[in-house]
Amino acid sequence: MSATTIGPLIGRGPELAQVDALIGSLRGDVEPRTVPHPRALLVAGDAGVGKTTLAHAVLARAGELGLATGEGHCLDLAIGPPFAPISEALRQVVASIKDAGDLVPPPARWLVDDTLVRADALERLIAAAAALAGQRAMVLVIEDLHWSDRSTRDFALSLVRTCRAPILLVVTIRSDDLTVGHPSRPAISELGLSPGAVRLALGPLDAAEIAELAGRLLGHAPSEADLATISSRSGGNPLYVEELMKSSAETVPPSLHDLLLRHVNELPAPAAALVRLACVGGTVIDLDLLHEASGLDAGTFQALAHEAVDAGLFTRHGDQYRFRHALIRDVVAEGLLPSERVALHRGYAEVLRRRCEVGAAAARWRANAALALHAAAAGDPGTALTAHVKSGMAAKQHGAPEAADHLESALGLWRQVPDAADLAGVTDAEVAALAAESLMRSTRNQNERVERLLQDAMRRLDPDTDPLAASRVLTVVARHWRDLDGLMGRQAACDRAIALATGPSSIETSAAWRAKSWLHAERLQYAGALAAANKAIGVARNAGSLAAEYQGRTEAAWSLHELGRLPAARSEWEKAIRLSEQADAPVDTFHAQAGLAWELIVAGRIDDGCALARHSQAAANREGLTRVANLIGFEEVSALTWQGRFEDAKQRLDELIDRGLEQSRSLWGQADLLIALGDLDAALSVEEHSMHAAYRANVLDTVHGLRRVELFEQLGNVARELEVAKAVLGQRKTDSPVQAARRARCGLQALCAAAAVGHPVPPGLAQAAADVFAAAQRGLTNDWKASIFGAHLASAAAYARRLEQQPASEAWGHAAAAAAPFGAYFALRPQLELAREQLTHGQRDAGKESLIALWRSAQSMGAAWFALQAIAEARRHRVPIPASAADAPSARDQLTPREHDVLLILSAGATNRTIAQTLFISERTAARHVSNILAKLGVANRGEAAALVRRTSNA
Repeated sequence: MSATTIGPLIGRGPELAQVDALIGSLRGDVEPRTVPHPRALLVAGDAGVGKTTLAHAVLARAGELGLATGEGHCLDLAIGPPFAPISEALRQVVASIKDAGDLVPPPARWLVDDTLVRADALERLIAAAAALAGQRAMVLVIEDLHWSDRSTRDFALSLVRTCRAPILLVVTIRSDDLTVGHPSRPAISELGLSPGAVRLALGPLDAAEIAELAGRLLGHAPSEADLATISSRSGGNPLYVEELMKSSAETVPPSLHDLLLRHVNELPAPAAALVRLACVGGTVIDLDLLHEASGLDAGTFQALAHEAVDAGLFTRHGDQYRFRHALIRDVVAEGLLPSERVALHRGYAEVLRRRCEVGAAAARWRANAALALHAAAAGDPGTALTAHVKSGMAAKQHGAPEAADHLESALGLWRQVPDAADLAGVTDAEVAALAAESLMRSTRNQNERVERLLQDAMRRLDPDTDPLAASRVLTVVARHWRDLDGLMGRQAACDRAIALATGPSSIETSAAWRAKSWLHAERLQYAGALAAANKAIGVARNAGSLAAEYQGRTEAAWSLHELGRLPAARSEWEKAIRLSEQADAPVDTFHAQAGLAWELIVAGRIDDGCALARHSQAAANREGLTRVANLIGFEEVSALTWQGRFEDAKQRLDELIDRGLEQSRSLWGQADLLIALGDLDAALSVEEHSMHAAYRANVLDTVHGLRRVELFEQLGNVARELEVAKAVLGQRKTDSPVQAARRARCGLQALCAAAAVGHPVPPGLAQAAADVFAAAQRGLTNDWKASIFGAHLASAAAYARRLEQQPASEAWGHAAAAAAPFGAYFALRPQLELAREQLTHGQRDAGKESLIALWRSAQSMGAAWFALQAIAEARRHRVPIPASAADAPSARDQLTPREHDVLLILSAGATNRTIAQTLFISERTAARHVSNILAKLGVANRGEAAALVRRTSNA
């Protein structure tokens, strides 16, 4: 049977229809107003069933419609750098933009150069993809995801979870490879469950499709007998059909293995030898490496490579050569004798050993990863171990998740190599600790693996271990989040690390002191943390290490902040910014700028802090550092909420969420805004989600404690308000006066709420609140008196006087004044309590003025709960809420006093149920009043009625 070249895709009509629908949604043909988001298309099937053919059809279709396209390939041998398939695909998109003479968007410009990925590679790649898709909707194909490394799987999941751009991510998966326990299986399953994901399971071709394919290959329709034979032998697998059609009827091999292997057997011996050498290098062929390993001159090598292409073994796509199908490579490899396989791997290892020492960092990284694989297969564990360590160290330096894999592989070879530590230049205990540290910095949950590696590291330490190496290991142990059973405690490990890292200019000493600072801070003992951070800074300066110094100054800045030494904290952040800029560490620079911006905001310099935050966020976004940009942007959301600029805050928060703001901050920001707007049921739902998702049961930050106390008070749930206060006051003791101020505010506010309704108080809660209030007062200095923490302490002092049944008008006046610099909404709570205090204690004129000012402020910004409270207090104390001359007198005059009350409550956004509860009437009566009001005022709906009242409040 003679054959011709295969043409366009055969069959797959339903699959192509789904592809067209996905591309249409990408272009906005469906629901054009929705926020764009990535979709995943998983193309799964057995080997040879046509996954790649379908993926190429998707790329062709996208290209015809003007979409940007790129294709990357996962390697069956783990020899590529992290994110290699992703950068391969995105660089194709960048190249097409440059070829068209268009400008590459700033977040993607770093892809122009073949540079080694950095520690922030994942977020930079996500940002680059989003920016490229922002210019043109984009289709990315990642072939053979079942062979993917950790970093590639992380990208795929992060893209569909966090990116907001019109991207279709197409991945091909060999179903028969995804056995139980396969490392890629969980990530692929999760990708298939992502929103809008589509999974295409490619089955065999049916009889008609087989006939069409056979006819295309033959140039005419096959006979019924031939078609029956082909169908039976191939099982409808397109690759098998093609191979059968390329064989003569008289010489068709009895098995698929032999059918594919015949391509090699029919080659001349030199070309067949080159194919066998190529098969141990993987499905994607590094032509330069193959050439060097073959030892052939250039002309002979090129001629033999062309013979392999002509025989249908290799294919060429641009400058890249591949086996035509992975199955062909598999059957060639299976046919190798063990001694032959070892010799071929040894040939690669010899070439790679030379490459490991030359070229760019990315090339050396790739060479070491490949060397580790080939040396191990060649029976050279010493070389494999050294290469694994070098690859692991490079991956760790650049934040790649494969670091731990390489380092653990080195540990697996350690006992086979007598002089392993001398060869690797590092002890086995350090290798285990470094693997653990690389995972501790990972965003994925790897706690069990981290703890196993730390235990392994400690077991490998012995009295003969180099003191500096032992110090490095113990420092990693000290930075873990908890003490491990059966191991030295973290504090003891830290002290031992400092003792072992002798010398005034040792980087190890600085790192150990930073670990001690971190441990003190974790225990909320900030004076000790500051002292340790200053030690780390001094050692780093002696050592001349910019990186160690700015890391130490970051630790010092946070400690100074918690100690209430806010001007000194700002100074440390400024120094950290300068040092990180000198060290060309942009991620650290942006983190330090975020710290400084927050210091300015909490000091009452809201405009300065927000301006710095906006500047830093924009710069971080230009660098493609989306995660840190979102962190900085979230600070402004808080400030806008405090200022009562709820629409602006919501818009900024929505933008950050669209850019992948982490879930915890998204929930906090939403809860703050919903509470401010008075949508308490929705706020409670979000807050409950936050409690479940973000916190261990015994941990509660005072910032979130303050929000929850306010929420439960507004809901009238005193029991839960007291629970929150108890959790906050029950935390370990701290020497931070600013934390004490926040705790005191939480506790005393909850106690006042309980006293107001006669709710029983948990034993010891009042004393705990009194103790922490006293601690905050003792620690009060001018450095933080005018800060947001001083405002919390002023409110705590007013609540304390109320609990003592002492006149508190003056105290609440101080609290309102202290809160005012932080925004109109932030000041509403003390303003409400001031008005209540004045009206209750005979200061009617002042109370009336305070109450009206509170109502106007709450109404104008849309703070519904506070507006309702102002109305309720006005009714209780018979304070008339003023009307505006801008209102139609005849319409307002028609309202009865009760309807006037209903209108005021309605204008705060209250439902009929809330109106009924406030006025102690039935819900049906409330509904009747609302209908009458709308009719008398001549407005169409409740919103127009509320707008009328808002105009009154602003008059």
